[in-house]
Amino acid sequence: MRAADARVEGIPTTVPRTPPAHALGTVTRGTTGVNRLRKCDRWMCHHPAIRSALRNAVCNTVPSVSADTCANTCTDACTDAATGAPLAIDLGYGAAPWTTVEMATRLRTHVCPTLEVVGLEIDPSRLFPPQNGVRFELGGFELSHYHPSLVRAFNVLRQYSEAEVGNAWRIMQSRLAPGGLIVEGTCNEVGQRAAWILLDNERPRSLTLAWSPTAVTTPSDVAERLPKALIHRNVPGEKIYDLLQAADAAWDATAGYATFGPIDRWRRAIVVGSGIGMAVRLGTTGLPDYQGLPGDLPEHGVHSALGLLVTDRAHLTRAHAAASVGELPPRPAVVAMSYSAIDPTLAPPGRSVINLWAQWHPYRLADGDWPAAADRAAKAVVDEVDRHAPGFAESVAHRYIQTPRDLADELGLIGGNIMHVEMSIDQMFMWRPTPDLAGHRVPGADGLLLAGASTHPGGGVTGASGYIAAHLALRRGRRGLGRRP
Repeated sequence: MRAADARVEGIPTTVPRTPPAHALGTVTRGTTGVNRLRKCDRWMCHHPAIRSALRNAVCNTVPSVSADTCANTCTDACTDAATGAPLAIDLGYGAAPWTTVEMATRLRTHVCPTLEVVGLEIDPSRLFPPQNGVRFELGGFELSHYHPSLVRAFNVLRQYSEAEVGNAWRIMQSRLAPGGLIVEGTCNEVGQRAAWILLDNERPRSLTLAWSPTAVTTPSDVAERLPKALIHRNVPGEKIYDLLQAADAAWDATAGYATFGPIDRWRRAIVVGSGIGMAVRLGTTGLPDYQGLPGDLPEHGVHSALGLLVTDRAHLTRAHAAASVGELPPRPAVVAMSYSAIDPTLAPPGRSVINLWAQWHPYRLADGDWPAAADRAAKAVVDEVDRHAPGFAESVAHRYIQTPRDLADELGLIGGNIMHVEMSIDQMFMWRPTPDLAGHRVPGADGLLLAGASTHPGGGVTGASGYIAAHLALRRGRRGLGRRP
């Protein structure tokens, strides 16, 4: 696509200086600074999808070709197919080369030593001689003649209209190598507040917000640096608005405890909830025979996963309402897990192990106490399974009950929450259990890594958090504890 076609595609060509003939875009202000994009660089160094895209790339100029074909068809601009060196592009690096060179250094150190890096600018006056193994060339959203595995476009679309963002994304996406990714975002002048979107060749995949705690009054201060696609959507009714409001609420609830030290503040920040359920662990003479299931289930059928045994939303609503006032649910909302159906070694021959997790049983009962109520509550849980799998109650040979009180006393789960902490928006996924303690790391304790249901990816994913933490430990061991990219 040539500059003459750019207006048709939605990318303006009216620029202060004449861009190169092939380049699509508008000359930006070009302000930059040393170490300005450090937060994004460090994130890219450790993001699994980006690491995979760079390490698995073969050819960076002509997509969808093998290494053998590449050697015969690619232009001189292509990386040597024998080495399989990937290409990363820093688009719109600005009036100085610093951030491009820093990106190259960090990615080569922590991801791929053979990485080729090219900085593209639409303004000919901003070109620099090659340095530190980085080339600087003319180019815009069309990415010149390249098909990179990674594009970083920071503080570029900031100066475009919101209506132009989608087309700029599509042009860049069309030029990616197979499996390539784009990181498009914005940050302030010194890099203390930043936000970016990760895109593949089809769609946005994630949003990341990053800021220095000392650089904001509340988390929503980062809104001024939201990517152009979101900055005008920070209004009531939009998801980004709800996210920032939830972050502010969590911040406000705990900021006053900062003077007492980080440990006390973290304890106050974590929302546990008042008993999210109880566990009933069973030894049975057989697996539950659920009625009314589809006939095309895979091997093991329903017993290969978690089964939520509820009839409708009203069932869930009534159980939650009862727990909120300290009462047992009229009908428990039960999650059934039949692990011995997958691994028969967990039970003796002819027997099964069934774990039942009944949601929304209060930690404190309004009438009575848990020792007196445990048997009655456990029977209601088993009866609920029997409602969906007639005859199941008769198959129970052994039973072990863990009430919310037991979960707190035996396992140290505060409030008897079997999921460790609430799954509120500020404690979900990569923010779990709180943004301060996200990523399985503890600030100021480089040798300590967190695992368990209170960390990413949360409860119900057996062993996943430990697996992630173990890989982090191994990676730290290779590069030295406490080192940062």
